[in-house]
Amino acid sequence: MPPTVAINMVQTMSLIHDDLPCMDDNDLHYGKPSNHRIFDEPITILVDDALLTLTFDHLTDPASYLTDNPVPPTHIIRGVTELSHSIKPKGLVASQMVDIESTRLAVPFGLDRLEFIHLHKTTFLLEASAIIEVICPQELQ
Repeated sequence: MPPTVAINMVQTMSLIHDDLPCMDDNDLHYGKPSNHRIFDEPITILVDDALLTLTFDHLTDPASYLTDNPVPPTHIIRGVTELSHSIKPKGLVASQMVDIESTRLAVPFGLDRLEFIHLHKTTFLLEASAIIEVICPQELQ
């Protein structure tokens, strides 16, 4: 299930990133200390960088896929393209940028900003997940 694992790795990376002091500065994540509180900020950033890199490593490694149902390399490349499009500056990164700008506003922001954040962060990842699963199907054994 490389596509599913890859999407989860990106989602985890974005949550870790979001908690950093330079972003939302959350000390807790679901009631537990955030990674930067346990390991410190520089280590957390490096781990997050590694997690994003491992995402693409896992998605492109033929050993990640079932041997009796190989996925053609052209499909894997298409899956990588879909995933990277969900993260790029017009996707998850744009969402994070608007999120940061919104926390700096002196007045409450409107529903349009919140919708932008959700569309470009959550929706783009969900869309990529569905597309990649169709492009690189793997059945559970």
